[in-house]
Amino acid sequence: MQQLKTERPKRKKSPMEVSPAEEVIDTPVDEATDDDFYGYTDQSYEDDHDPSDNSMGNIIDLPSKGMLGYPGEVTYREIMAGDEEILKTSTAKNFHRTVNKVLKSICNAPEHFDEISLHDRDYIISYIWANTYGSKKTFDVTCSKCSAKEEVTVDMTQIQVDDIKESYKKDFKLVIKKKNKEIFLRYSCIRDENNCEKFFIDHPDSGDTKDFVMMCFAINFKQPMDISERVRWMKENASAKEMQTIKAFHSHYRFGMDTQYDHVCSKCEGVTNTYIPFHPQDVIAPELQTDFEELLHAQ
Repeated sequence: MQQLKTERPKRKKSPMEVSPAEEVIDTPVDEATDDDFYGYTDQSYEDDHDPSDNSMGNIIDLPSKGMLGYPGEVTYREIMAGDEEILKTSTAKNFHRTVNKVLKSICNAPEHFDEISLHDRDYIISYIWANTYGSKKTFDVTCSKCSAKEEVTVDMTQIQVDDIKESYKKDFKLVIKKKNKEIFLRYSCIRDENNCEKFFIDHPDSGDTKDFVMMCFAINFKQPMDISERVRWMKENASAKEMQTIKAFHSHYRFGMDTQYDHVCSKCEGVTNTYIPFHPQDVIAPELQTDFEELLHAQ
């Protein structure tokens, strides 16, 4: 398996230099293990990795720049056949947990992996994907004006990647007026996604949306509160306007890959605003470029 050498996606760098900061995460509810994705930690991580030590593989600089309580870089190894076989066994119920578990191994299992922001996680996946399977991604776009369907190819190394904002405020406070209670907002992390997937397995008839549950997880209540209680408490006490404020927080402080794509139709020249899609088939064993032709001629 030959690893492709490609450029990293473009980064919009911030001149700010900052050391890792603590990210407030709730008091532990249950101890999280590979099989139990519930629970939160209240732990900060110091960046003690020596950038000159490349013994663990390639290094990826993260767009969070070490501002979220974990190091501003991860190392990763080559994707192995065993990784792809595990990914192929995933189902709709455990897809995200399976991908995250395999990705953790590929990234040399850092102890802070579950606390990594989903914005960083998506960047890690796209970076490794582009450097393993090739930087070109093809997808279909249907024109919003004339309904013509066209195939589009983009170079993932040219996707705009924005660093975390200098103005990011840790412990972003919001008062839930009904209870006069302060809650503190943070970025959604890998642990939240794992918990969210398991929540819907345990509560298949909850009637909640994934976006709502994810927002409930990415809140520090400053007190022990289990997963189900979080969702119930927010549904009973947060107003619609307060939920819109939480959505605005996540939108305003969003960082990482900008996957918005403006497609100009070749038939009617209409412009369709869409997003570059990332599907399970992008992660589960896509067609890999190999050295077969070269080896064949060398026989």
